[in-house]
Amino acid sequence: MNGKSGGNLLGTAAVGLAALLLSACGDEEAASDFLDQNEPATEQQQDSGSQGSTSEDSTSGDSTSGDSTSGDSTSGDSTSGGSTSGDSAGGTSDEETAAIDCGTSPCVGPDHPYSSVQAAVDAAPDGGSVGIQDGSYRQCFVIPEHKSLTIKALDGRPHIKSRLCDGDKGVLVNYSKGEVVVDGLELSDAGTDKVIWHHDNTGALILRNVEVHNAGMGILASTNSERLEIHDSEFYDMDEPTQNGHLVYAGQVKDLVIKGSYFHSARNGHMIKAKSVNVDIENNYLLDNYGTTANLINIWGCGTNRVVGNAIVSENRDGAVQAMDVTVRKRYGDVKPCPVNNADITIAYNSFLKKGETLWSSLLLDVYDMDSMTIENNLVTGARLVKDGTTQGVYWYPGDWNGKNQSYAADQYLDDQLHVESAPSAVDSAHEPTEQYRHPMATEPRDNAYNMGAYSISQ
Repeated sequence: MNGKSGGNLLGTAAVGLAALLLSACGDEEAASDFLDQNEPATEQQQDSGSQGSTSEDSTSGDSTSGDSTSGDSTSGDSTSGGSTSGDSAGGTSDEETAAIDCGTSPCVGPDHPYSSVQAAVDAAPDGGSVGIQDGSYRQCFVIPEHKSLTIKALDGRPHIKSRLCDGDKGVLVNYSKGEVVVDGLELSDAGTDKVIWHHDNTGALILRNVEVHNAGMGILASTNSERLEIHDSEFYDMDEPTQNGHLVYAGQVKDLVIKGSYFHSARNGHMIKAKSVNVDIENNYLLDNYGTTANLINIWGCGTNRVVGNAIVSENRDGAVQAMDVTVRKRYGDVKPCPVNNADITIAYNSFLKKGETLWSSLLLDVYDMDSMTIENNLVTGARLVKDGTTQGVYWYPGDWNGKNQSYAADQYLDDQLHVESAPSAVDSAHEPTEQYRHPMATEPRDNAYNMGAYSISQ
């Protein structure tokens, strides 16, 4: 019986029969609710402690195969609102995680020994890997502080959802002081809490080809964590009515890297909030389709900051929109001063389209006391380029500020991703991009840097 008792099989069959009868009576919602309340015990992932799971099914000795997908959904429900599941463009991030060998690594799913993701995480050795079969899992999991780990989809896009670990902190809670790589998963449905919590004083969390949605916040990277990287991923549909529902909140992370990713459907928070020491935001697509009340990219300037090659669109026709703002951290409230001795920013080769009236919209808002600032080769449509840091608060149009950026007519864009058929020639720059965004979420080589804006034009 593949490790399952006859009693468990009968119980599962009874639950399925009851749900089938409810469905036959035409009450699909009641059937779904019944399955939610009576799903197998291995799917009822309990809250985990800060050093790992404390639930009964979290040890490798009593996790069995055959019941890892919950009764309320199947692998077919993991497509997002804006991108396809399981076959996103491969991406060009610096490293790709190796395939998982389920003969030597713990793997989760109906065809594998583990039904609990937490159990597989606990069983994997430091520096090891966990594979997850495509499917829908009503679970959450915690990475303990002593363990570096790779967690990767075996096929499709496994969907981990609707359970919160460690005192309702997140679907994924990371305490590891080493390096954790998450590749190919969908994580969602955390209510008004965070989907992912990269905790205080942790190491590196690297997200590749992940889809994160439907919560109060997508990811919170807390104080003094070493590194957060997001590659070729999608974040959307965050809403926290009592505070800002940010898609990504990197709070005083030492290094933040975000590349080739798609951000959209933010209602009341920043798409990217970076209180980090060093920031690298390159070749992403940001779509302000709900008209969030916050600036799209918020940077507390500290260390070395790069915002290069991003395509940014705002559909907020009736309000003023700032694509990004930057303020030196030591001047922002009572937070800690910048721990390094420089505060520099480069904003180059971005394209920003603000639809509707210009109002007081700008590519960059509020620049204070940066040691150095480079703003060049940006295309700006329906907005000003920058509001300077003086008390007068002067807004500059692209061609008037330093002659290195240009206004661009909205009807010259070829598509919603802001590809162009022709564009002004770029000025000489030390920041020429070698990549550009590739829809729906990835990057591709950029042939040249002859033109301003986020995309190259072959010559």
